[in-house]
Amino acid sequence: MVSIVLALMDYGYWSLVWGRVAGQAGTAILFLLFLDWKPKLDFRFRRYKHDLSFGLQVFLQGALQWLSSTTDKMFLGRYQPNDAAGYYEVSQRVSHIPHGFLVAPFSKVMYPLFAQKFRNGEDLAGIYLSFVRKILLMALPFLVYVLVSQRELIRLSLGEKWQPVEAIFSFHIAVMFCAAVVAVNQELFK
Repeated sequence: MVSIVLALMDYGYWSLVWGRVAGQAGTAILFLLFLDWKPKLDFRFRRYKHDLSFGLQVFLQGALQWLSSTTDKMFLGRYQPNDAAGYYEVSQRVSHIPHGFLVAPFSKVMYPLFAQKFRNGEDLAGIYLSFVRKILLMALPFLVYVLVSQRELIRLSLGEKWQPVEAIFSFHIAVMFCAAVVAVNQELFK
């Protein structure tokens, strides 16, 4: 509602920003009013040392993931012509499609499975390696096919004007192969 009022008052894109801030603030206030639990400032470092250590690892992984997914675009946007950044973005989006079909479904079931096996005292390393092997068994042949037939796939799916994407697309397919292996790691850190 705040976004609509601000948009009508000609605040432009800031109406979306302030609408989001108002929505989150409203949610926080409602939680504080209607929940029995109230936050307390009780910080004992020894008590939370393990959680903070784990949280730092998760934060660092997320920060590295953000850096790896944005620095290339910042570099392209700054030092290359506009069409190079566009080709790069399209190439990256298209190369993520196989990952979404082959790897993402495994991610949905891996955390509950890892949690159950961990509670039962089973060997997570063996389960992890089994998942990596299965993902690679599915992803590798498909990614090799996409890599070999990329010229025809690009021409058929995007059209002739996107042929300059081909060189960048090869790079992105190689990166997606690595992402297929690394995707399992995120579930272990949850």
